[in-house]
Amino acid sequence: MPKNLPAALLISLQAKATRIATCIKIERKDGQLFGFTEHSKDLLIEGLNYVSRMGFGQSAISNSVNLDVDNLDLEAPARELLGMVAGSGLIEPDIRSGLYDSAAVTFFEVDHTNIVLGKNIHRVGIIGEITLSDGIYTMELRGLTQKLTSNLLRVVRPDCDADLFDARCVIADTGFTNTGTIASVLLDRAIFTVTLAAPARAVGFFNEGIITFTSGFAIGKTYDIADHASGDQFSLFLRSPFLLQVGDTFLAKTGCDKTLETCRDKFNNVLNFRGFPKVPGEDQIFKFPDVKEG
Repeated sequence: MPKNLPAALLISLQAKATRIATCIKIERKDGQLFGFTEHSKDLLIEGLNYVSRMGFGQSAISNSVNLDVDNLDLEAPARELLGMVAGSGLIEPDIRSGLYDSAAVTFFEVDHTNIVLGKNIHRVGIIGEITLSDGIYTMELRGLTQKLTSNLLRVVRPDCDADLFDARCVIADTGFTNTGTIASVLLDRAIFTVTLAAPARAVGFFNEGIITFTSGFAIGKTYDIADHASGDQFSLFLRSPFLLQVGDTFLAKTGCDKTLETCRDKFNNVLNFRGFPKVPGEDQIFKFPDVKEG
């Protein structure tokens, strides 16, 4: 399908000596905007400064007329990406902590000598997987049809499919949170002991809960708690990209293992349980009469 390009930009694209610059615009879910260009100088486009970084490359762009997912890979040496992020306000820990997951991306071209001619948009999508291999960062740009592959229907399963304290769970987090500080670090950025403000909590109370730091290098960042052991020892599911130190303060919320028993005994919320514990499981499919038992 032909593109509907501005007439002046089309003339520029058809010229023997083109003045085209490739640009990438990234918009995170929190609304922050970042721009990059492979042009030799920074470009100001629609009020956003596109930082000049000439070290990134891209895979071939292809578009299909069916509903297949159109993906595009962008690659850059680690040192180049760090230059990109340093020059635009991004930092590597933000990438590692998932702040750019599912961020909106627009990949386009402009005439760098006359920006007002408009944009030739090649691809609009979201950021998928970001990997680092042999000093090269690869950012997967997933096409808009990627969303059509998601399962949007409710799945019948024995455990609860509501998120703890959300509108479907109904109950509030009052009485299920504690503030505290890190008392000692046992494994860098992953396992630490804490001092909790009253009330005292039983071992396992914060299993599968979350912890949000209110000071330190990880301020504002939230992590999943894998285990709450004796001595108020917390283990994170994933190691924090940010340094965790003694004295860092936080707010911890209890977790839920999504079972009917926990909903009943821990939260007294069985009326709002969103699972189907009585539905036969897959093991029932493979049952058959045993001739020995008659």
